[in-house]
Parts: sequence; structure tokens; C-alpha cells
Amino acid sequence: MKESQWRNAISLGLFRDETLATKFLEDLRERGVRSAVKGQRNHEGELADYLIKNVTPTQLEELSKRSLEFPGSELRPVDCQ
Repeated sequence: MKESQWRNAISLGLFRDETLATKFLEDLRERGVRSAVKGQRNHEGELADYLIKNVTPTQLEELSKRSLEFPGSELRPVDCQ
């Protein structure tokens, strides 16, 4: 497992718009917080794998629909031993 710079970090929020994140960080600075940093979630090039076992046909259909919400994701069956 790769050691992450964010290990033991505490997330103070997720923002869809970077300007909102910047504003939040500025508000924290005004309150005296100096150690908070803004970071990007799911950096390009970092991948996550999920293994879902015993998927029913109904669940597989739902997963297939949901995967469209995540461009660049891949949903595929694998043999598990």
C-alpha cells in the first residue's frame, strides 16, 4: 500500500466549485487556523479498485447505470477464486 500524504488527515469539506473551497480556506485563516490546506480529491492518475462479490442481476443492472455517472470508470466481471 502506497503511503499517502493525506494519511491521518481530517477533511473539513468537499466542494464542487474551487472558489467555494478557497473562500472556506480564507474563512478558516480569518479565524486563526494556519495549518489547513486545500487539496484535490482523487488526483488524476490515482486509481481505486472495488471488488463486489455475489452481485445479483438487479444489482449489476443498477451498477451499470450508475457507472455512467463516473466518466473514465470501468465496470467489468472478474474471476474470483
